[in-house]
Amino acid sequence: MVDTLLLKRATNRMQQDEILGLFSPIQSFVSPSPVRLAADPRAMTASCTLKTAETAAGNGWNDLAITLYQSVIKDYSGPAYVYYREQANTGLTHLLQHMANLPAAR
Repeated sequence: MVDTLLLKRATNRMQQDEILGLFSPIQSFVSPSPVRLAADPRAMTASCTLKTAETAAGNGWNDLAITLYQSVIKDYSGPAYVYYREQANTGLTHLLQHMANLPAAR
């Protein structure tokens, strides 16, 4: 969990630093590359967060898994991250359905 949070903070900082660079005066005129020449750190963070949520759910840490799934849904807006939001929605739905079918604690 801590690693996921640290990775998320680092990618947020990287994204901000990119805009503040030498080309910031013309940043609004630059379009993103249509082809990825390198890995997207935010996509990697979303993927790691999903994996952490799956692992948490598998270990019965449902509250943590729910929090992680919800963070992907909330924090990764935009068309580049649709896949990750869909995966988070699916994971969250399955987890909540599983929890609803568990016998009540006595």
